[in-house]
Amino acid sequence: FFSIQQLAKLSWSINVMTKCSWPPPVSILRHVLFVAVVIGLILLLTFTDTFSVVKGITRWIQGFGKLGLLLVAALVFVTTFVPLPGYAVVLLFSGYSYGYISFIPVFVGAMSGAAGVLFMARSPCVQHFDLQSRLNKHRRARQIHHIVSKGSLWALWLLRLAPYSFWFVSIFLSLTEIGPTRYLLATALSLPKVFIHISVGQSLQAADQALESGSTSV
Repeated sequence: FFSIQQLAKLSWSINVMTKCSWPPPVSILRHVLFVAVVIGLILLLTFTDTFSVVKGITRWIQGFGKLGLLLVAALVFVTTFVPLPGYAVVLLFSGYSYGYISFIPVFVGAMSGAAGVLFMARSPCVQHFDLQSRLNKHRRARQIHHIVSKGSLWALWLLRLAPYSFWFVSIFLSLTEIGPTRYLLATALSLPKVFIHISVGQSLQAADQALESGSTSV
């Protein structure tokens, strides 16, 4: 098991590495994209009926019927296998569209994405680039690598619960010496945390239905 000091050191090191490991041009681009997204959201909330947009997307997903659950699983897979934004948004829409039953396709999609990252990171094609050696040139990365490799399943589970990018944790763990069984088991045990996002989506649906019933009764 990790000590409290090791967990604090691990969390701080990952936070430093995720903030400081980008080259200056990429870092600037990330900030520009973040500002653009914020401005886009402000304009969306100002000039559109947000609930109408959400309901439109929800109806589009629900229009697939039960196949919509497969669509949810596919979207979760894409946002966990590829470093793309939108993972949390997909979880919210899945809760809004299908309620708590959407946990099943979310679980399948996330596990598939995590397994895909593991397979990709340890494939001969990717190992040719020797990413692990390049990563270990950074002192913080070496410290995290050592702590994770020596840690227990409980420690990996805590790392999976931490508020870091799902894809980032997947790719980093895939570059360590931990076995596939521990990697996948820690991932599976951490996924109940998505109930938070699904519950928010379910609550938004309930609030929307209450507003519609209230306007109808009036």
